[in-house]
Amino acid sequence: MYKLILISLSSILIFIAVYYFIRVLKIYKAIDKYFYFSLSSLGAAIFILFELLLSNDYSDSTILILHKLKMVGALICSSSTLLTIYTAYLKRNKIVNFYLYFSFAYLFIIPFDIFTSYPITHLQINAYFMTFDYRFAKTNLAYTIYSFGYIMIFLFTIYRSIFHEKNLKNRVASLIFSLVGIVGGINDFSVAHKIYQFPMIIEFLFFIYVLYMFMDFIQEDNNNFNMLKTYSTMLENIVRERTLELEIERNKLQSRNQIMEHEIILARKIQKKLIPDTTPVPFISSVYKPMEQLGGDFYNFISFKDSDNIGIFLSDVSGHGVPAAFITSMIKTIILQAGDLIYDPASLLYHMNEVLQSQTAGNFVTAFCGIYDPCEKSFLYANAGHNQPYIITDKDVKQLQGGKNTAIAMFSNNMLARANKKFENHMEFFQAGSKLLLYTDGLVEARPVDDDTLFEYAHMGQVFIDNHGLPCDKFLDKLMEELVAYRKADTFDDDICLICMDII
Repeated sequence: MYKLILISLSSILIFIAVYYFIRVLKIYKAIDKYFYFSLSSLGAAIFILFELLLSNDYSDSTILILHKLKMVGALICSSSTLLTIYTAYLKRNKIVNFYLYFSFAYLFIIPFDIFTSYPITHLQINAYFMTFDYRFAKTNLAYTIYSFGYIMIFLFTIYRSIFHEKNLKNRVASLIFSLVGIVGGINDFSVAHKIYQFPMIIEFLFFIYVLYMFMDFIQEDNNNFNMLKTYSTMLENIVRERTLELEIERNKLQSRNQIMEHEIILARKIQKKLIPDTTPVPFISSVYKPMEQLGGDFYNFISFKDSDNIGIFLSDVSGHGVPAAFITSMIKTIILQAGDLIYDPASLLYHMNEVLQSQTAGNFVTAFCGIYDPCEKSFLYANAGHNQPYIITDKDVKQLQGGKNTAIAMFSNNMLARANKKFENHMEFFQAGSKLLLYTDGLVEARPVDDDTLFEYAHMGQVFIDNHGLPCDKFLDKLMEELVAYRKADTFDDDICLICMDII
């Protein structure tokens, strides 16, 4: 009955040790105190297993093998314990170091016991008490040193527990383990000198120690799990709160975006009111296609009360969107309030440059202003850094040759005068049957989505000549059709504004 209880307890101990070792490797995946202790428990389980097996009757060779396997378990258990001590307490003080190095020295005795094979001279088996005596010849001195070293290890452990270990659970575990070691050392010494044997008391103490530490591990494992669960709950709450905050911010942004889109739509409607819906005469047509809902291109037709002359103004604000559209509204206001300056293109550009100076937040404006006299077929114009209009005939395409000068809102009128950069009027006379095409750079700088060749350097001139005979409105329709085909898309990288005038 006594033997059956011991075997059952040992089986439980082995199961606990193996489970504990696998559990530590799976959960912690790191070499720390849990890893060392699980390895120590596994070694203790191996030690007890073969200790129990040695309680039966075997041949001397079998007993020798079982004994060596038992000592392998002892080596694993002891070395793991020492590695824990070494890692945590190596640099405490000189006394600690002395005991520690002495304890390491004793480990060399165990491999000596494992890998030597002296004849067994004394073997005592007592099945009832499960005590046995298996010692090798001429090993009393070795076992005396062995036992002394064994005891010294656990004296050091007691010292560490009392003076350095602050955690009560660790202190209790260390004291239990020290008791196991001291009893084991005394037992080995008494067996070597045939004084007295402690039947299986080491195994019982090992079992108590491993069971205590296993329960401590389970408790700490549960604590870690509860802590992880708490952190997980906290994280879920934080994520939920943050998600709610982001949802609120997203709704605010959507609301603001809707308001901005509505305002942009209103601004677009207002800008459309700034641009003429129709042309003043049938022989003039226009096309305006902004890159965005709000563009920076602007044109206007100027009427004169005392003549049939037609004024044409075309500008391009650097940039796009709301800022550019706002500047175009300023340009419209300047033209409406220009008074008699509308009769002189250069004077109008000077006036506009003075008003917009330091008012465009760094943006500049290229502008072209001209006055066409249908009777004389003459064209008085001034250019402020804008693209020169094309004169298209059935044979060739050329540009107006008047100076472009500099853009508006870059320099004050005084600076322009000192630099001899004046806005000047130029006169051009057209032949009947030709066309005048005014445009912004969105036309000439258009390029295919898969190429970098500008439309200006492709076949734009040929498109002008091929469609020269069409009325101005059809001419612009055909030009936009060719432009879309060339770009391979109906969207553009810049605003496009075109004004075509047939000379009749």
